[in-house]
Amino acid sequence: MYKLEILEECESTQEEVKKRLNETSDIAVLSLKQSKGKGSYGKEWISDRGGLYLSFDFPSINTTIPVSIVFSLLVLESINQYLDIEKQNFIKNYIGIIFPNDLVLEIDNNFYKIGGILVESLRNKYIIGIGFNVNNNISSYQLEHKAISLKEFFEKEINLSIDFDVFKIAKIIISKAQDLRYSLNGNDYLFPEFLKKLDKFDFTKKLRNVDVILFMDGKEIVDRFDQLKVDFQNRKIIFYKNRMRKELDFEKIRRILY
Repeated sequence: MYKLEILEECESTQEEVKKRLNETSDIAVLSLKQSKGKGSYGKEWISDRGGLYLSFDFPSINTTIPVSIVFSLLVLESINQYLDIEKQNFIKNYIGIIFPNDLVLEIDNNFYKIGGILVESLRNKYIIGIGFNVNNNISSYQLEHKAISLKEFFEKEINLSIDFDVFKIAKIIISKAQDLRYSLNGNDYLFPEFLKKLDKFDFTKKLRNVDVILFMDGKEIVDRFDQLKVDFQNRKIIFYKNRMRKELDFEKIRRILY
């Protein structure tokens, strides 16, 4: 069973879990603030008080599905379970995933980043990092994407000011991660079951006229596409541009700039 450790502040919950792995496993660390929060590809994750900053270890699994997507779905299911408890479940129509690791809210055909998943490999384990904007003021920052917190969303959309329980959300996530470990029991992640769950949360297919950062020939390039589609079974992204169709492996995709 995971033991959740709560810190007032740390540099990075990812690094805190790595330190503790020498002593034990089933480690989960939640920090109220991070001074050096980690995002994908070395980017900083702004980690002011009010957000959820959680990391835990997880056994390596064999799956065709990116691990970041597996845990993106787990987090969204956790958020929806929490909001059901709080009688605020209408948000289910707004929240989704954009490949490869962004959690977003769709508001008036615009997409706002509300969270992200970081996956690092260490020996025979993954270190899963989750950043989710809960009560923090994030919309005022100048970021690569438009961003919003759960609290800001409720204030913007229904003129309702709510302080959400970061600790309760974290405990639901940890409980679902524990359940996933038991359900796998050494087996591969079951693709058909996952695909059924993912379909309603995959917002990548909703994007139109977006720039994509690709990793080609050892360098990053930016190209614009009319539409995107994720083919999870074959680990490819299908791009549409000027009536042309192009497929690229998952590993070629760095970020989608929605």
